[in-house]
Amino acid sequence: MFELKLQNLYFDEPRLKMGHSSRFFSRLIIYSFYVILFVGDITFLLSSARQLFFVGLLISLFLTDRLIHFGQAERSLVGLIRYLPRLSRRGKSSDPGRINVANFFTPKSFYILEKSFEKALFLGGNFHLYLLENILSQAEIQKGFLRLDVSLKDVNQKLREFIKEAGDKKCNPLELWSKLDMLAKSAFVFAFYNKNRFVAPWDLFSALANIEDPLISRFFGIFAIDASDLEKTMIFSRFYKKIS
Repeated sequence: MFELKLQNLYFDEPRLKMGHSSRFFSRLIIYSFYVILFVGDITFLLSSARQLFFVGLLISLFLTDRLIHFGQAERSLVGLIRYLPRLSRRGKSSDPGRINVANFFTPKSFYILEKSFEKALFLGGNFHLYLLENILSQAEIQKGFLRLDVSLKDVNQKLREFIKEAGDKKCNPLELWSKLDMLAKSAFVFAFYNKNRFVAPWDLFSALANIEDPLISRFFGIFAIDASDLEKTMIFSRFYKKIS
């Protein structure tokens, strides 16, 4: 039986190690690059010069590929899911070396981590509660709660109470990064064993439900929330979208 080892996993994302202003300017540069590229592409395609027209075609192919993969992670878990257990069954070494789980996070999942990390770093308080707050802001998670017949109004109200109870004690940056690293690796493991293509917000939720945090444990206990139940509703939702 193949087992994914946590010691082979790590989370390394340079953007989170930047300052807030640096991250803002890096996003601005990336967005500006795509705007300039799009405008240039239109100009080249409308050009009467044959060489410029073909350059425009190449740029169009690049932009189309980026659009097709919009919202996806840099790497997919599909190959990893198929490859590693196969090596194990053949009796070969299934140690893939160290895996940077950040490469498998969707932009939405990374945004949730980033926003929660920043809030805990600048305002203090409980990182896990901020993470739960940002996860619950996602439409697909909200739909999952509704299918479980859990009142979002009650959940959000109780969450605000817990955040207030946690206070605004400043977080040690190294300790905060350690919590983020562990949460990210746990979410990756959930995504891997559930055979998901990428690490999605519901994988973060599943990981959060198993984190050793008294406030989080109390919160989940109050509403009798089971991460596996939410995961099932997410699977049903994805299956429903495919056949509808």
